This record gives sequence, C-alpha cells and structure tokens, in this order.
Amino acid sequence: MIYTFDERLCAYSRKQDIAFHTIAGGQPHAAIKVTVTDAMVPSEESCDDAPPEAASKDISVTYHWNNKASRYMADSDALKRLSADNEKRF
Repeated sequence: MIYTFDERLCAYSRKQDIAFHTIAGGQPHAAIKVTVTDAMVPSEESCDDAPPEAASKDISVTYHWNNKASRYMADSDALKRLSADNEKRF
C-alpha cells in the first residue's frame, strides 16, 4: 500500500502524484519503480500567510523480486518515510 496526501490551503496547494514503471531487465519478474512527485504550488489568493516557494521533488523506490522471500522487496524505505511525514501533516 502506498498512501499519498494532497492539501489545499489559502497560501498554497500541495499534491502528491504517483507513477509506476516496470523495468524488464531480462528477469522472470520485472522490477517495479514507484515514483511519488511531491509538488508545492503557491496560491495567488490573498492570505494572512506568505505563500511558500514553488517546489517539487521525486521520491522513488524500486521493488525487485526476491526468490528466497517469494515476494517483491523495496530497495529503500523512502515511501515509508514519506508516509510518516504525511501522517504528521494530517
């Protein structure tokens, strides 16, 4: 499971889009690259708070098949960290 979190406030909106890409690599089970693009866009509305700078970053994890475990395994915990950050924002 991969959770994303969008929010819209007076000064800005923040959106997380997810994309999946397979990497064949000649293996029986293709690797799967998951990328979440986390983008901050300032609002043009008049607010009490100053809008933040526009920013965008990609958070990527590639899942590879692990024969011993008989399942896909992530090459990092970046999406778990993103989920924890999102939970703090909520």
